[in-house]
Formats: sequence, structure tokens, C-alpha cells
Amino acid sequence: MEMSIIQVGVASWITIITKLTGRNMQKLLIPFCIAWLFSGSVHAAECEAGSYDVGNETCNLCPIGTYQDKAGQSQCNVIPAGYYSSTTGTVNPEPCAPGTFQNAVGSSSCKQVEAGYYADGPAAVKATPCPAGSFQDLAGQSSCNLSPAGSYVGVSAANTSYPCPIGTYQDKAGQSQCNVISAGYYSSTTGTVNPEPCTPGSYQNLTGSPSCKPAPAGFYVQASASIAATPCPIGTYQGSQGQTSCILVETGFYTSEEGSVEAKACPVPSHAEIGAICSSSDPIVLSGGVPQGGGYSGDGVSNGVFDPSGSPGIKTIAYNVDNGFGCIDSVAVEIEVKACTTSLGHQWRKFQKPSGERIVDLLGRRDSLHD
Repeated sequence: MEMSIIQVGVASWITIITKLTGRNMQKLLIPFCIAWLFSGSVHAAECEAGSYDVGNETCNLCPIGTYQDKAGQSQCNVIPAGYYSSTTGTVNPEPCAPGTFQNAVGSSSCKQVEAGYYADGPAAVKATPCPAGSFQDLAGQSSCNLSPAGSYVGVSAANTSYPCPIGTYQDKAGQSQCNVISAGYYSSTTGTVNPEPCTPGSYQNLTGSPSCKPAPAGFYVQASASIAATPCPIGTYQGSQGQTSCILVETGFYTSEEGSVEAKACPVPSHAEIGAICSSSDPIVLSGGVPQGGGYSGDGVSNGVFDPSGSPGIKTIAYNVDNGFGCIDSVAVEIEVKACTTSLGHQWRKFQKPSGERIVDLLGRRDSLHD
């Protein structure tokens, strides 16, 4: 049978003692040598990792909350923050898993992060609040969620996102606020991602609006996303609201201003009757046309004055009306010119000028030419 190291060592020491002291001392010293050798062998054995030497040839396991990763140590180490140990005899403590943390030392467990917070890596020593623009509605999470398009998160540590209110929108994720809707657009619901443009026939001149305005009567809106309605130009009109164009006035009608709701009928010219005039009479100033402001044309007419001289007969002149808005019309007026040497009863009256020269003005009544 093979001898152990201790047995070999004891035998070697006994041989040495015998030679030095003789056999009489051998019997006395051998028990002490054996005891000393065995005592030395116990203290030479180290405590394993996860335990510590408490003396009296005793090794104890490291208690919960401590650890020891080396052998032969006289004490255990306190587990640092971010780690834990739930059993005795720990060699290497466990790091807190993502979604958990531990801010205290010597802990037997980790803490779960609350909603609105996260812990993104192992061995976290604190929970981190979700930044503005993100949220977390569950506990024990390692990351936060971006607020989706159409919503926002304006504070940190939020456990939910909020829809953009009416009149605002957000077309990107992870935002801390919503955008005010521009003029020409609208949103009638919450959580708008992309606002709607005002359709042709409507407009919106204000920002942040929940609806668009119909073009009023007399106006039109041709394009989408318009910020104003356009008045119908002169010569057109529009009697209904919410229209994309104006109506061109028909022949015999007109409009005299922009933004007209209806067309007006063109005036029909008329003229008072003119009686017979002697060809030898003085020129007369023409009048009696309705509506006023028209002009005269025809044989013997110049600048609104009719000259009866010339050959007798029925003279036809015209009273012309142009209101400046497309209404152009005229009415024929007959003047009988007679060859006479005496006065004729007719619709004009003589006036005496200081020099004695006579001129005649048309009044629409019959008077005598006699002085």
C-alpha cells in the first residue's frame, strides 16, 4: 500500500529524531511530532470560494447579500449595487436583468422598473425615466416606446401617449408636441397624422381650424388648400355658395361690380317724340333720351345738336346707350323736317339771348315760335 505525503513526512521525522536523540527520547517525542504534523496539515487547507475562514479550523459559507470569488479568505464581500444574491455561499453575484435594477448594496433581489421607466442593460443601479416623446405603459421593461404619429408625449416618465387635439397634427413618431394646422387645411378629429386640404369651393384663412368655409355667393374657389375666396369679376356672377367658378352674364344682362350675386337686365333705351321742324330753323340741342347719359348719331347730328337745314323729309337719328358694362343699345328717333316760311307748332321752345340771336331747346311740349 502506498503511503500518503503526511505518512512519509512523519516517518522521515521519526528517523531523524531517533538518530539525534536515541531511542529513549523517540518514545517521548514521536507523539508530539505526529500532532504537530497533523495540525499543520489542517491549517494548510484553504477555505473554498464562496466561504470564509472563521478560525478554529472552520469555514463558513458567505451569507445572503455577500460573496467571495477567491479561496482562503477570512471574510466575504458585500454585493455591490446592480447585483444580487439570493442564496448563501455565493461565488459571483448575479447582475440585475434588463427591466430591473438595484440601487442598494448587499441585496438579495432586484427591483422591477415601474411603468414610465426603463432599465436597458444588466446590472442597472437605477430606473431611467422615458424621455419626452416616448412612453412605457408596462412595468419591467428595458426600453420605451416612441409616441406614434398623430400623438405626442410632452413630459418624461409618461406611461401613455396623447392624441393630437383637433386643429393640430403630427406626421412623425417620437414627438413632444403637435403642429398647428396651416391655413388652407383642417382636421375635425383628434390624432390627426396629415391634415386634409380644403376642397375646391371652400377655403380657410385661419390656422388650427376644424373645418373649411364655403365660398360665399358672389365668390368662387377654384383650387384646393385655398386660404381665400375670389370675388366674381365684372361680367360674371354667382348666386350660390361653395362654388368653383362664376357664371358669365347672358346677352342683355350685366354686372357693374365684383362679387355680384345676380346679373341685372340691361336698360332698354327710349326717347320722347320730336315734332316737325322747319328746315330754316336754328339747330336744336337734342334731349329726352332714357336712360340719361346716352349719345346721338345720324344725319344732321353733331355733338348732340341736330341741324335741320338741308332737304326736307323724315330724318332718322339714333339715341345710343352704353352703360360701360357691356350693355350697348340704341333707339331710332324720327324728326320731320319741313320746308316752311312760317313757324310750326312742335316740341321745342325759343330762347332769347341778349344779342337777339335765337336758339331752340327741345322740351317735349308744343309751343309757338311767335315772339
